Amino acid sequence: MDNYFRQLEKFYEQYQPEIYAYLYHQTGRKEIAEELCQDVFLKAYHGLPSYRGQASIKSWLYRIAHNHFVTWYRRETRYRMVPIKTELLHQLEADHDLPHKSLEQKEESEHVRRILNQLKTEFRTVLILRDIQELAYQEIADILGWSLPKVKTTLHRARLQFRLDFEKYEQGQVVNQRRKG
Repeated sequence: MDNYFRQLEKFYEQYQPEIYAYLYHQTGRKEIAEELCQDVFLKAYHGLPSYRGQASIKSWLYRIAHNHFVTWYRRETRYRMVPIKTELLHQLEADHDLPHKSLEQKEESEHVRRILNQLKTEFRTVLILRDIQELAYQEIADILGWSLPKVKTTLHRARLQFRLDFEKYEQGQVVNQRRKG
């Protein structure tokens, strides 16, 4: 085994669950997330010799994952135009298949998923990275290639839009589908 492989193996053990979770939240499909996650670590292996250390390994891997997801998403929507179902918020991931969860809680979780799925891609992405993956603002900026003020502004707008849509849901109003790239 070469040194790069041992390094990547260590990074895989440490960060694979997070990278997989991010990709699962983005795609909503286990098999696709697993495949994309494997691709991310393969790309990381090939890119490790050129890693300059400007960002943390974690941020670097998230950046690869984000770019790989965007490429996959563009290719997928170009040919299939199937909406991607997302699962956001820790509770949705942690207890979506627990039998003790009430029907009301399951219905609310499903509405949250629908609302999140309808957000613009950049809103959904920044919400996942900050509120689910709990990354720091600077890490998100590094991953997305954005300035720190853009991360904060986009997150603020995403939260406002989510809150507005959720309030409409609570009032029994239909939330318009407006998901755009």
